[in-house]
Amino acid sequence: MSAQLLLPDYSEPVDEVELAIEAMQCVSAEVYYVTPEGKCYRNMDEKQLDDFSEWADSTMSDLPPVQHYYRTYTRKRVDRDGDFTKVYHYVTDDDGYGGAGRARAACEAEHNLLGSGHYSCVIECPWDVTKVIKIGHGPDADGDYWSDGWLSWAAFSMYMHTIGDAPLLPKVHSIVFKDSCFVALIDRYECAWDERDGSEAYEGNESELDERYYAIQRAMENSWGFDHDVSEEIEAEAKALLEHPLCPSLNDTHSGNFMLNGRYLVITDPSSNDYSMRSHKEAIMRKLGLAV
Repeated sequence: MSAQLLLPDYSEPVDEVELAIEAMQCVSAEVYYVTPEGKCYRNMDEKQLDDFSEWADSTMSDLPPVQHYYRTYTRKRVDRDGDFTKVYHYVTDDDGYGGAGRARAACEAEHNLLGSGHYSCVIECPWDVTKVIKIGHGPDADGDYWSDGWLSWAAFSMYMHTIGDAPLLPKVHSIVFKDSCFVALIDRYECAWDERDGSEAYEGNESELDERYYAIQRAMENSWGFDHDVSEEIEAEAKALLEHPLCPSLNDTHSGNFMLNGRYLVITDPSSNDYSMRSHKEAIMRKLGLAV
């Protein structure tokens, strides 16, 4: 059965979360792969990702604990009575990276690590060179990955690819949720925007791609987008995307979260934490046919 989408009426103002849940009501594609144990998958990719998720969950669960301790620093302020110093305290960890650093090291020990950040690691897909696997471990790699704003962006991207062509959005094929992490299968792109120099896609297309990048930044109302020539077509396309009622909040739109996909730019991870409730994200994922 092909996907069927039940879209709400956008003419009246509605709660954004409820809108997202209603709009993502779709019927999953026909199941055609069944394991000898009777477990059903829509395709082999889903089975392989599910199998891989066992390794990811075990690895993230076994990370060594982060040793927290307190540091102090001073900051001098000036008021009408003169200078004074106030002492602030903050929590840090033993290596400066916390759980994220341990997760990165664990992935790198057994797989080709392509990138990492505060919330996740990205590795090569072991069975498909055209895809990558994102392992979301949460900011302290303690299993609290539902604070990752990428999940909202992924749901939006999956929805938009379901209803039509969405070249500015990453193609997320599937997500598996485990106790200590989630794993997502995503299309592989050439390189991050801040690594574009010398890349095959960028060489010879510098002017065109620069105009595309700054057009998207201008659509996001980032100041550096207004200092360059831009593609008006891409700016209009990006604005329409960002104004869509289901588009989540974006708060992490630096150049490292854009990737080159041939002559197009893909906005891969523009939301580090959207502060939406876990229950809301879970509901949306279920509407997309993902087991949570």
